[in-house]
Amino acid sequence: MCPMTFKRKKLLKLHSSTYHIAKTYKCQMCPKSYKSQYLLKAHSTCHEFHKIAKTYKCQMCPKTYRSQYLLKAHSATHEVFRCEICNDPFRTNFNLMKHRIDIHKIGCSVKCPICNIELESSTLLTAHMKSLHSEKHGGFRCAVCKIFFVGVLTLMRHKERYHRRGKFTV
Repeated sequence: MCPMTFKRKKLLKLHSSTYHIAKTYKCQMCPKSYKSQYLLKAHSTCHEFHKIAKTYKCQMCPKTYRSQYLLKAHSATHEVFRCEICNDPFRTNFNLMKHRIDIHKIGCSVKCPICNIELESSTLLTAHMKSLHSEKHGGFRCAVCKIFFVGVLTLMRHKERYHRRGKFTV
């Protein structure tokens, strides 16, 4: 019989369940066994260095992690989301979308003042103007207002609409 005495029944139960129950809890890391889960848990801290010794190394940088889960979470930081307009890199898709809205005004459609085509952003409008409505790429300039047009029909429609002086020559 145990010589221990307790003033509270709760403490007696805790002591009994810890030291006087025949059930044993075996350690998964070594051959030792204990009479309570509490003691087993306390013992298992001596095996913590084994967990720390096993590390998972990132393939893209020198960082190491104690679990595959942490390594996987870290690896996501190496994923790059590139802007299709300016090719700037972003760590998250959210940051890319924010950049597209704030910088390139994606989602704020604009119309080309020359051909009335609707474009997703002012950046795309600038590219459209340079590639289609500039002298470098051929085309036709209005003699009255100097606006540049891709085709002769577009120029004639423009002149009829805005300059109305009868028949025009190109």
